[in-house]
Amino acid sequence: EIHRLLGELADRGAAIVLISSDLNEVLEAAVSRLPEKSRKVFRLSRLEGRSNSEIANLLKVSEKAIEYHLTKSLRQIRLHIKDFIAIILVSQLI
Repeated sequence: EIHRLLGELADRGAAIVLISSDLNEVLEAAVSRLPEKSRKVFRLSRLEGRSNSEIANLLKVSEKAIEYHLTKSLRQIRLHIKDFIAIILVSQLI
């Protein structure tokens, strides 16, 4: 019984690694499809951890512009990855 449970856990762990890798690819594809300025703002904010005010100063735009680009980016990324997430959720139910 213990060996069976350990085998199931190992299988799930391998599946999680694959899902994580696939999700990373989907996210990278989604980010690469963003318009240039939105992509730059998204990367500075989410990947480099910079604040909106830092990004605004760096790019010489208003903080409102940064908020606009982040909102637009997140909306587009969500749309791009929603099908992937749905497939993962359905596959976990099977």
